[in-house]
Amino acid sequence: MDTKRCSKCGMVKNIEQFQKNKTKKDGYALHCKSCTSDYHKTYYIKHREKILAQGVVQRIKHREKVLARSAIYREKHREELRSSGAIYRADNHEKVSISRAVYRKKNTAKIRVSNAAYYIKYSEKILTRNAAYRKENPEKARASETAWRKNNPERKRAICATWEQNNPEACKAKIHRRRARRVNADGIASGVQIEARWDYYGGKCYICGGSAEAIDHIIPLAKGGSNWPANLRPICGRCNSVKGARWPYDFKEARNLMR
Repeated sequence: MDTKRCSKCGMVKNIEQFQKNKTKKDGYALHCKSCTSDYHKTYYIKHREKILAQGVVQRIKHREKVLARSAIYREKHREELRSSGAIYRADNHEKVSISRAVYRKKNTAKIRVSNAAYYIKYSEKILTRNAAYRKENPEKARASETAWRKNNPERKRAICATWEQNNPEACKAKIHRRRARRVNADGIASGVQIEARWDYYGGKCYICGGSAEAIDHIIPLAKGGSNWPANLRPICGRCNSVKGARWPYDFKEARNLMR
């Protein structure tokens, strides 16, 4: 078997330990693969910033070419990339979480635009998947939605306002349904009785203790609740939105989430 002496380390090694190089007489490089690798590693460490800067310049200069090549590679190695990505995220969970949080903070507007475009393109698929998840995990989904409303009250109000503006007929229908339930429900409460219920709770929300903004039917009219004073209590806008027409309702869990 052919051998060759490395001009770097001086060791005689198998010819397979040298890279092919057509410019040399014997067709192989002067340095062995090990020495060549060590040289490149040392060079990279010494000139790391320069190399990274050159890479950025090249990617910007040849952006379309780089994107096309990357897309082809991802398509060809889809399963391999997905598997390696899952392993990396599992081994570096905290690092990945911090990196994502930093990216979201710096690119909030960009992410919202991207998410909106994605939702428009795959809206039917997303709605079907979300409906299936809520059906399989009702308690978990409800807790997640409640926590999101608590942490994003302004966004929730903005979303509701936008929906009401874009769906005036649906809003009118909702109001008519509620009026119909109120008319057909058992019991009646006078203004004096409602005021007494309000004063009994000190004008505070009976769920979270915040400033009350409306009167709530403990058992919703949609679930057969009555208009008797005993079924009425003051409630704040946030708790009223979260509770909605759900019954039975876990008030203890709701109070913990609202704190």
